[in-house]
Amino acid sequence: PASEAAPVAPACSGTREPRWEDGHVRVVDDEFPVRKFMRTGLSRLGYRVSCVSNGAAAVKYFARHHGDVDLVILDLTMPKMDGRDCYYAMQRVDSRVPVVVATGNAIEGAAQELLDAGARLVLKKPFRLDHLGETVWTAIRQPQETS
Repeated sequence: PASEAAPVAPACSGTREPRWEDGHVRVVDDEFPVRKFMRTGLSRLGYRVSCVSNGAAAVKYFARHHGDVDLVILDLTMPKMDGRDCYYAMQRVDSRVPVVVATGNAIEGAAQELLDAGARLVLKKPFRLDHLGETVWTAIRQPQETS
């Protein structure tokens, strides 16, 4: 039934709201549900999002369109070309594009190697939209380290 009472805002969960932005985020992940979640969520936050399911397709796209990509979210474990090899191949094309490493594994090993090599952040799976939004916003705006 209709009510004359003012609507009540939902209780705050204590987490910050994701930031609304724009820019092109390239998602590279072999898991369809993860790609779909990132595409839908980041699109709602105002980003343009394109996705591929493996590192080889990501490198092929990146070689042609790297100037149009503001951030790459890169899964580490994928078929055809893993995230580590994909990262280094993209770096040879354009080392200025920020990369966030997405992994369900521990940060030691390949994730830490890529952080040491210049990747901006690690996005630990599973994650929520607010964390994804904050990670993307931070990574795009984080100053690039110069060597």
